[in-house]
Amino acid sequence: MKKYLLLLLSITAIGLSSCKKEVIAPNNQTTNRTILVTVPKANWKLTSDNKSWFTTIKVPENDAYFNKNGHIVVAMSIDDPNVYEALPQTYKGISYTIDSGIGFVNIYFSEPNGAAIGAPTFDSNVKVTLIDSYLIQ
Repeated sequence: MKKYLLLLLSITAIGLSSCKKEVIAPNNQTTNRTILVTVPKANWKLTSDNKSWFTTIKVPENDAYFNKNGHIVVAMSIDDPNVYEALPQTYKGISYTIDSGIGFVNIYFSEPNGAAIGAPTFDSNVKVTLIDSYLIQ
């Protein structure tokens, strides 16, 4: 009986030691990317209607394919360089919005009621996150 038990344990030990865990990732797996940019207060420009300010951030990763299939999320430090506020939003009475196109992201800030607003008085840290996506047609 002991021989059979020893033989069974030996076979089990050999079988378990030859197991191999394998992870197979799909070919269409995406990789999100984040770009950190500091926007000096001097880089903000007044819009043509003189009521809001904007800055343009170059994002070469936003090529024609990504512009159609991916997604861009922007967050900006306003009061604290270590705290990012997701855009678009109204923060402390100022409306922050974004738009993007091939190769760039624009950030705008203005008074929500459309009144003229003063020049920015702060440098901002901006976080641009590119979220890859697989387009379903």
